[in-house]
Amino acid sequence: FDVSITLGRDLKTFVREQVAAQRVLIEGNHMSVGTFAALEAISDLQFTASHGLVEQLRVIKDKAELAALTRAGETTTSALSALILTKLVGLSERQIATHLDRIMVDLGSDGIGFETIVASGPNSAIPHHHPGDRILSQGDLLKIDFGAALAGYKSDCTRTFVVGEPNDFQRDLHESVRRAQQAGRDAVRNGVVARDIDTAVRTALQDHEFSATFQHGLGHGVGLAIHEDPFLGAKNDTRLASGTVVTIEPGMYVESRGGVRIEDTIVITDDGYINLTDFTYDFISL
Repeated sequence: FDVSITLGRDLKTFVREQVAAQRVLIEGNHMSVGTFAALEAISDLQFTASHGLVEQLRVIKDKAELAALTRAGETTTSALSALILTKLVGLSERQIATHLDRIMVDLGSDGIGFETIVASGPNSAIPHHHPGDRILSQGDLLKIDFGAALAGYKSDCTRTFVVGEPNDFQRDLHESVRRAQQAGRDAVRNGVVARDIDTAVRTALQDHEFSATFQHGLGHGVGLAIHEDPFLGAKNDTRLASGTVVTIEPGMYVESRGGVRIEDTIVITDDGYINLTDFTYDFISL
């Protein structure tokens, strides 16, 4: 789009000097009530709030955006590969998260895409746990949800590991989530309806004892924001076009026993998808 970008500090003066049209469209999702009231006080202009217009323009990524997202994904998976080669048992969740964040920066990331989630043992059953002082110990599941940021663009990846030899419960939970996540990726193609991806994943889990514990959304768009349009869910009938970047992140979470989530950031292509966070799906023992 051929647009002119102008910056200013005094909003009312700025609008009077820069806006020639009588009717002005503003982005309503990110403007405070107070700011909107100040604009409406300019009596000779008519303001109309839009919702999601800018977000829709951002759904399909161009080549430069995809290049930045690809680099962010590569940095993310390289950092995870480096992390699991270090000794993690005996460290706290917070220490592991800090270590991973540092590795991403050392590998060239501008920073983290969002607050890194490190959840160990029973904490892995909390879908969006904040890293704490719990020490990683033998027999624990270790769920890590994180991503690098490069040139303003984010990455989002989750893998779940086990410390030592997995028990039958842990092995079954991981394999079931792995198959469901694969079913979601297999459903991706140019023109797919968002809810059909969600259906494919939930159908793959429907006969599992703990399928009801998958209660969060299947995925979301990724770009300048870590959560942006489109969102993958049972009620979204949007068709996803080539160039759209989304996550697929099913999980199951069993209170006091642990949880598993597997997540990738992918870009939809004309003939399928490209995995921007290409990392093994093996159930790695640390």
